[in-house]
Amino acid sequence: MIPKTISEPISAGELVKRYNAGERDFRGLDLGGIDLSVHSNLTNHYLPEINLEGANLEGAILTGTHLDEANLKDANLRGAILGGQHPDCKDDDCDCDVSGATLKRANLEGADLRYAHMQWVDLEGANLKGAKVVGADLSYADLSYANLERADLYETDFAHAHLASADNLEKAKNVLSAKLFDAELSEDQDVAIQKLHLRT
Repeated sequence: MIPKTISEPISAGELVKRYNAGERDFRGLDLGGIDLSVHSNLTNHYLPEINLEGANLEGAILTGTHLDEANLKDANLRGAILGGQHPDCKDDDCDCDVSGATLKRANLEGADLRYAHMQWVDLEGANLKGAKVVGADLSYADLSYANLERADLYETDFAHAHLASADNLEKAKNVLSAKLFDAELSEDQDVAIQKLHLRT
């Protein structure tokens, strides 16, 4: 879902300045095209409905950050950390929340998405090659044409997710341990998964 209320665009320097001044609620900011790869530690930020379309977040640390309903279309999140437990995270629940966000064509190659909340996320055409998606909740997500090659899907929840046109599902790691209950799969994917079962 694309954010409905977006403010005037601000620079990375202005965002850092406001953060250092104690501001933590950045709901609805327009950071489209911004380069935050230099200011990459965004742990525990509150960024719902934010516009990060085309932003460079390569290697960014987003543990515990709220990005629900954010627009991350065409964003570069290569090697970003959205899940897991980062040392800078002090809260009990440090999992990134991107529920309902738009990640269409986003580059998530090698990203850490462990245990991230990603329900209803639009990942159409996204690159998840080699991403760690362990334990993430992708229920009802749209993964049309998303590249899942070598993505680690151990206990990833794909309930009711659209996977039928996802690429390289059979080349993902731990696909047999993924929760595919009521996931939308193609006939070819079903056959490939059955063959994987027969090899174990």
